Amino acid sequence: MNKIIGNEVSAFIDRECVEVTTDNSGWESLFKNTETNQYWVRTYPDSSLHGGGLPLLTLITETEARDRFNV
Repeated sequence: MNKIIGNEVSAFIDRECVEVTTDNSGWESLFKNTETNQYWVRTYPDSSLHGGGLPLLTLITETEARDRFNV
C-alpha cells in the first residue's frame, strides 16, 4: 500500500500517524507513521473541485520528505 484516497485518509492518519509539518501553501501536509517511521504526504490533487476534492495520501521516502519539507 503506497497510496490511500478519500475517507480512508483521515482514518489512517488518526490511527497511525502524527503530523510533522505543512507546506507554505497549506495544501500539502507531511505525516509520519509512528509504528513504521514511514513518511506520508497528504495532497488534494483535484484542485479544480471545491476544497480540492478528496485527499490523497502518498508514501514517500525519508529523503523526499527532507527535500520537500526541510525536515
